[in-house]
Amino acid sequence: MAGVIARFAAAVGAVAIVLALPAAAHAKAYEFEVKMKVVQESVWDLDFAFPRDCDEGRWIYSGNGYGYLEANVKGGRVTFRGNDLEQPKALKVPGYAINDGEWTGPTPEGNPDECGVQGPVPMNTSDCNPLIERPGELRAFLPIIRGKLFMVGGFYRDQTTFNCPDPTYYTGVVSTKSNQRRDVDDLIRDKRVRSIELSGSRDEIFHVGDFEDPAGANTVALSGSGEGEHRWSIKLVRVR
Repeated sequence: MAGVIARFAAAVGAVAIVLALPAAAHAKAYEFEVKMKVVQESVWDLDFAFPRDCDEGRWIYSGNGYGYLEANVKGGRVTFRGNDLEQPKALKVPGYAINDGEWTGPTPEGNPDECGVQGPVPMNTSDCNPLIERPGELRAFLPIIRGKLFMVGGFYRDQTTFNCPDPTYYTGVVSTKSNQRRDVDDLIRDKRVRSIELSGSRDEIFHVGDFEDPAGANTVALSGSGEGEHRWSIKLVRVR
């Protein structure tokens, strides 16, 4: 299983690649109406230390939490252009996220005041609440790689600042693919095909190695575990 940070980096990198592709002014265009639903859910617990390396001591943080992300669109539009089926604009999907979590610490171990770093800051959980659905927008790209349809993107809350850490990134980043077909590129180009329906799911088990740099570059995970579930479905109906 790829680590949480690796998945985050891969998603961001894939979006950057899509954005970097130049759209030819007169390239063939294939436009579709989109019905799509994405659901991601995770639970986790984590102990980490700050600073990462100090013989004198460190501060210990312990936390656990839950995250849920849902995004749903009916009547969205996506256009694929050119031989590489580039998608010049993100598909904007309204949705919401729920986050909950609690932390204890920082608890000193040894004499961390001798480490020569700025003192510890308690984890801010002021926005953690399992009863509040916080609205936002999933901005998704649908790259087609070797005939498979992928989905990568990020969820942007309407709230300007948000204080409830999610070390699994399940309520911030979407990165998945459908394994049902390897000829999606051909289906998109073939105008005799009026609609395309795909779905996918993925379950993950988190281990301590998946929580790299859990709260910044000078932190290290001591123990960690959790579970994640991802489900999505999409229907593309040809417009032109």
